[in-house]
Parts: sequence; C-alpha cells; structure tokens
Amino acid sequence: MSEKITESELISILENPTGEEEELEKVQECIIFELTQNDSQPSVQTTPVEKPKRERLSQKFQINADAVELSENERQSEFNFEKVHEFFKRWRQKRYDRIVNPSKITKVIKKPQPPRNFIKIVSEGDSWFQYPLILDDIVDQIFEPKKIRNRDKPYVIYSLDHAGARLDEIIEEDEFVDAIKKIRPTYFMIGGGGNDLLDGGDGIQELIFDSSKNDEPEPGIKYAEKYINLPKLKQKIEDVMSLYKKVFDKVLNEDAFEGTILCHGYDYVKPIKGGKILGERLVKKGIVNETIMADVLAYIIDRFNEALINTIEDQPPGRKGRIVHVDCRGAAGPKDWNWYRGERRERGKDDFHPSNTGFKKIAKRFLNKLEELENERGN
Repeated sequence: MSEKITESELISILENPTGEEEELEKVQECIIFELTQNDSQPSVQTTPVEKPKRERLSQKFQINADAVELSENERQSEFNFEKVHEFFKRWRQKRYDRIVNPSKITKVIKKPQPPRNFIKIVSEGDSWFQYPLILDDIVDQIFEPKKIRNRDKPYVIYSLDHAGARLDEIIEEDEFVDAIKKIRPTYFMIGGGGNDLLDGGDGIQELIFDSSKNDEPEPGIKYAEKYINLPKLKQKIEDVMSLYKKVFDKVLNEDAFEGTILCHGYDYVKPIKGGKILGERLVKKGIVNETIMADVLAYIIDRFNEALINTIEDQPPGRKGRIVHVDCRGAAGPKDWNWYRGERRERGKDDFHPSNTGFKKIAKRFLNKLEELENERGN
C-alpha cells in the first residue's frame, strides 16, 4: 500500500478529479465499499460515511484507516455517499476530456498516438452503467482507454451515469440534453427503469404475492405468473415506458443529435436466498426456491424488454432506425453472478448485478450493435 494521505486530501481528490488512472487507484485504495449495513464491528478502524436520506442500493462507503490518516477534526459529515458517486461521474468526464483532446491523450495511454476520429457516445443510466469501486460495468467495458488504440472504431463515452438512478430523476435533472449539445455524439446510450420498477428491491413487496415455502418449480416459465401481481406489473411497466418516451422525445427533438439511441432491458438476474437486493425480499414473500426466484424475475424482465421493444416500434415513422434495443438477456452465464472482488461472497451478496466477466459479455452485445450501426453508416 502506498503512503497514507489525510482525510482532507482525500476529500480534495473527490472534489477535484483529473481523470488520471493513478487518481482512481488512490480512491479505490482509500475507500471501502459495503453493500449493506451490518451489526458487526469493522475489522479495521474506519469512519462511517454519512448517507443521504434516500439510500441507493443500500450501499455505504467507509474510509480505509490503513490508507487515510484520521483525526477528529478532519471527519467531515459532508464526505458522503453522493460525494463518492459524484467523484466517479466527474472522473469519467475528465477522462473523456483528456482522451478526446489529442494534446493530452499520451498522459492516459502512456504511448504517443496520432489523433483519432473518435466515435462519441453520451451515456445516461443506473448502476449497470456506473457501479463504482467494485465492478467494471457496461460503460467501463466499452470505454477502456488502454484498448482504444487497438480498436478500429474507438468509442469514447461521456458518462452521466449514477448508481441507483431512476428515469424520473434523469428526466427531471435533464443533464443529458446539455451533454448532447456539448458533445454532439453519434450515439446516446440510455439504461434505466430497473430502479423505477423494483425500487432497489423494495418494489417486490408490491409486485409479488405471499407464497408457500413448499412450492416447487414447474416446466417452462409461464407458471411464474401465479407469484406476480400482473395488473400491478403491467401498470408499473407502462409507467416506465412513458418515461422512456419522454427521454426519446427529448433526445430526438434536439437539433444537436442526428444519431441513434441505444437502450436495454437488463439481463436475466440470478436471485439467491442471501441476496441483499432481491433474494432476501423474495424469501420474505415465501419464495425460497432459487429456481422459482430466477423464473419470477425472468418473467418480469421479459415483460420489461417486450414493452421496451414495443415502445420503440410505436415511435413515429420518421424515427425508424433511430432507436435500437440491445437485447442483453442471456448474455451473462450462470456463474457470472454474485461475485465480489473476484470471489463469491458468503455475506452481503448483490444478486442484481453480474460479475466483471458478466458485464463484459453484456457490453459485447452493445459493441456488436455499435459495430452493426457503424457498418450501416459506412464506417
């Protein structure tokens, strides 16, 4: 481990990111991530990071006392969950600026490179596009600076993503419209709706009926309907699709955007009994069989994707081909879930996000679609 820094120095890094890889490594060293609070004491001296009133994905961050010098007068309450997420968002944007600017590209990839005709993307989404500290999410996998020089088509992403983001918040904040005006991208990637639909797992209380713990899975997937409040699911999906329509309208009505929107409806998640986002809530509803859990969520994800595809197809004729659905279902394999820093977790399992390997497979679906679209453009 490198030399310790003070808490004030850490806060300064978080508030003034430069986009350099070394800076990101320092933050990863200084901050400890936990999915949920627990009653046990930390194994090392840490100071809890204050969280906002509405927790996103039940995450918390702590300062690693092995990497940061702590003193009573330096423990600032303003260093909180949102500050960490805001750092990663702004760090990505700074990295984008450094790479797109030819005069600074050598500082990022460590090797002089000629100017490139970058294919610009603006992304706006939730934790599948930005999962800080722990996972290399979809955006990380597509926009990897060290791989840019090896790609015939160098995609660069200006990221607005935020773990836990909801589509209604994305629309209200309206950052993506300003980013499109600034960046003038060829593509806009939107990923969201899961938090609006499942509300970090709490939506399961509304969507899932109380069931018998003795139930066994049945052939096919249609049997999963009996566990789901179908009218409620239909209404919630319709609400999410109305938000997608608003996003589509805002983007396609913007004169600065002449490109294509890419959206997705998630991959099939793998709930488990100890899962902190999905599994534990399903167990409370009486669903303890993990195959039934997976089938219930697969049914919901299928309906979500079908509705998104229909929403795209129902767009006015003039928008034909300007919005595409990236089907991520089945991309990640059964062993690509419930991993944490390269190892399967026995406690605090996240059963809503795939591993790095899983995200890489999902990102490949996006890259394949981008390649297809680029070929259509004659590039």
